[in-house]
Amino acid sequence: MPSLSVVREQLKLYGGPVYPDRVKSFPQLRYMGSKYRLLPWIHGVLSYLEFDTAMDAFSGSGCVGYLLKSMGKRVVTNDFLDFSHRIAQATIENSTERLTEDQCAVKRCHLKVPGTPLCLCDMVLRKGLPMPRCERVFFEDGFFHVYNRLGRGEHAFGDEETARFFIERLREATQRDGLTVYAWCLMSNHYHLAVRMSVVPLNRTLQSLQQRTTRFINWKHQVYGPLWQGRFKAKLIDSNIYMTGLLSYIHLNPVSAGLVADPADYPWSGHLDLLGRRKRPIVDVDAVLRVFGKTRRSARAAYVRELNVAEKKEWIGEQPGSLPWWRLGRPPKGEDDDPEDAIRKRRERESQGPEWRPAIPEDEFVRLGCAILGIDIEDMRSRGREQESVTGRELLMVLGAERYNLKVKKLAAQLVKSPAGMSKALARGIQKRKCEAAFRKKLDDLDRRIAQESSKA
Repeated sequence: MPSLSVVREQLKLYGGPVYPDRVKSFPQLRYMGSKYRLLPWIHGVLSYLEFDTAMDAFSGSGCVGYLLKSMGKRVVTNDFLDFSHRIAQATIENSTERLTEDQCAVKRCHLKVPGTPLCLCDMVLRKGLPMPRCERVFFEDGFFHVYNRLGRGEHAFGDEETARFFIERLREATQRDGLTVYAWCLMSNHYHLAVRMSVVPLNRTLQSLQQRTTRFINWKHQVYGPLWQGRFKAKLIDSNIYMTGLLSYIHLNPVSAGLVADPADYPWSGHLDLLGRRKRPIVDVDAVLRVFGKTRRSARAAYVRELNVAEKKEWIGEQPGSLPWWRLGRPPKGEDDDPEDAIRKRRERESQGPEWRPAIPEDEFVRLGCAILGIDIEDMRSRGREQESVTGRELLMVLGAERYNLKVKKLAAQLVKSPAGMSKALARGIQKRKCEAAFRKKLDDLDRRIAQESSKA
């Protein structure tokens, strides 16, 4: 835990405050026990902790609660005094309204600031106190372009050890939170991701990723304080046109920066994943190639062609805010302009599974699945409730229904079970697929091996 003197040294080192600038605009109230002067130290300590929600008990002047809100945390405050309650409502709870000079002349809160002739409205207006940012909305299966840049003039990702640390934490996020990565690129001072959110909120996953990276880099260089320029930026992509453009933009980042002539020569991106040149890909290769073609070979060829076309476009080297999907906000009518409708259509397409998976009858599918799982088919069909057999049935139902487009009723007949019982097994399996990394791994391994064995036959 850094001391106040250490934090002050960091202030001198980086030439500015280690806590958000807008916190300095918070009214300095003459309140006994106010922690206003301790805010730099409090922020320095909290920067090393992983948390999403904080409670400011007995909030008093509200300066600590406002600091936490400015750090992007969900804040719960309480205080017996009505004075403190009103301050928290005006500065922490409120994220949409701000009084103008005209409104303040007519509508005063009459909440006097001790030691001054001013009310709280006057203090907010005269100090130019900004209200906390609105909470961003992320929803399951939403497709997002995410990026962030290092602060403090850092180029930490130019170090191979640091880059590998970030990549491994990203890989853990895919396994732990069910995050699906479509594209990624790590430059010396920023990153780009194209991801699809699972049941775990995207802000929780990215906050954990960035906080762990901050602690590692600060430990490595023996420094303190925040690492990033701010919270990560995220843009909803609800059009296939923009999605294919985004994949090209991310993987061509090192080319547009002049680092390499061919994206395949750059090791810190998902381009090699899609080309099949990396043993442990972070990108969900099947999910991406499904966008470009019906077979792996044709999909990869179409993806490379898309990169060659995109390389000549004007926006390929622009900042994210100047990109077509970012600048315009929403795609034209008729191009999947409804995000929820776009997600629903994508789910329908994906329920059919990739067309390069071989067509396989239900009996052969069950036989191969049991053999690969190492479970006797009679045990799978028995009434026993052994965990191995129960999990095996769930795996077969999810894989057969979602990826091989097999009927639940026919799979149930092969397993000598009722369709209702197997529908419940399917529902349990879908839930496990969303929430349990071990189950997802077993599912993917089983999928790959069944496809291989079927192709051989």
